[in-house]
Amino acid sequence: MKELVKEEVVAGLKCSVATVRFIKRDGSERTMLATLDPLWLPDPTETSSREPNDEVVSCWDIEANGWRSFRLDSVESIEFTPGEDYRS
Repeated sequence: MKELVKEEVVAGLKCSVATVRFIKRDGSERTMLATLDPLWLPDPTETSSREPNDEVVSCWDIEANGWRSFRLDSVESIEFTPGEDYRS
């Protein structure tokens, strides 16, 4: 997979839902439905208390209904789909 650029990933997450498959630190594989689309966020004004990290993307995990993150260098695949496709 080509090297991911954080700004491009974040821009995609702000207007869509991404299926992100990545390797966790413990070596296990994880697939997450991630977004930063304000329509999905519980409180769009909520901010993280963590220090910014250019290698990590924080996002809303739709299935876990909570904030999660993934390291860009651990991503095996990422596929963006318009967020409204996931609304019922």
